[in-house]
Amino acid sequence: MSEEKKAILKSKDKPNKIVSVQSISSLKELTKEAKVFEKDTQNFASRGLSKYVKCAVATTTYIQEVTEYIRGINALDKEEKYLSMKAIRGTIYGELDYPNEKDEHTGKYIKNNVFETLVTRAIKLGQLLKLKTNGIVVKENKVWAVSNELHPELKTLNKEEPYIKNPSTKLILVTVQDLELMYKKVFKIGSKRGKGSFKNKNVTISNQLDDILDFANEELRARAKENDYLKDNYKQQDEKRINLIIKAFVRLSAQIDTDNKNTDKDDNLDKKTPRITSVSNGMFNLSDQQKVIGTFKVA
Repeated sequence: MSEEKKAILKSKDKPNKIVSVQSISSLKELTKEAKVFEKDTQNFASRGLSKYVKCAVATTTYIQEVTEYIRGINALDKEEKYLSMKAIRGTIYGELDYPNEKDEHTGKYIKNNVFETLVTRAIKLGQLLKLKTNGIVVKENKVWAVSNELHPELKTLNKEEPYIKNPSTKLILVTVQDLELMYKKVFKIGSKRGKGSFKNKNVTISNQLDDILDFANEELRARAKENDYLKDNYKQQDEKRINLIIKAFVRLSAQIDTDNKNTDKDDNLDKKTPRITSVSNGMFNLSDQQKVIGTFKVA
């Protein structure tokens, strides 16, 4: 049993330090800054990240204070319950009694999408400021970050060497696009690459595949150092999820091979693409619709 679980069981009879976040003093300032967005969303149309700074700084203060308050709470999911995007946003909406108007025809609450986007982005900036991601900092009401941490590589006009390492450690202005990319990377937000989905030229398929490979190798290195690492940290559902990932990537690999041969171009997914039908003890069966093609070992 891990030391964290032992500590939780030992303090099981102790009362929680707080029941709700309404007692936290910084919540008042955070609510006030969020209310500015609600009052006049039109004035925030094109001011870059500057428009989020006050609410983001209030978010950072709120996160710091909540972090101290929840130290005495025994719940395993306390981070998710009090400090996640959903939790902070829900608290703000609750304090502002938003949404509070209903459509007279449908009876459903009327949402203000612009207001919700402003609040969400301010919280994202506040969370990143708290973590000091890529050296992010606020100066003169503008958001800055360290150049080579924000953009490790720079694009060139040289086809043989399209990217070079960024040597600069100067502070540069952070754009809204930079903010979204940082948040996605830090909080592991997935993105679909299909039609209509958000795409960014700086995030390549190779980058994302490298991240997956690096994660798997790091977990194996951790296991090499500690025999009980995987047993203590992975649940049965995690193992099942890993098997699903293996299946998906084998299907993807087979489909890429099929598409490169220019076959079945009228179908989004080749019906003859081999699929993994079972995974066990490092071995998997690869089948098409008719039969098992073979049994293979994960290298």
